[in-house]
Amino acid sequence: MNLIQRIPGRAYLLLGVTIFGAANAVTRQLTELGAENLIDGRNPISFCNVLFVGNIWALLIFLRLYYQDLTQ
Repeated sequence: MNLIQRIPGRAYLLLGVTIFGAANAVTRQLTELGAENLIDGRNPISFCNVLFVGNIWALLIFLRLYYQDLTQ
């Protein structure tokens, strides 16, 4: 049986709650890190960049999980 199919829904729920709970702190740490290491006087790690990369990762994870359910 496929590993992804054997993971119970509760595990996904706990993982989602953990990620959601940590997201604000991680985003703040990343933007502060960028503010400390300016490039040409600008923050290379903006909130928009973090949001964009997070959405790309979410897309990749959902494609991996639901690839068989996609229809053309």
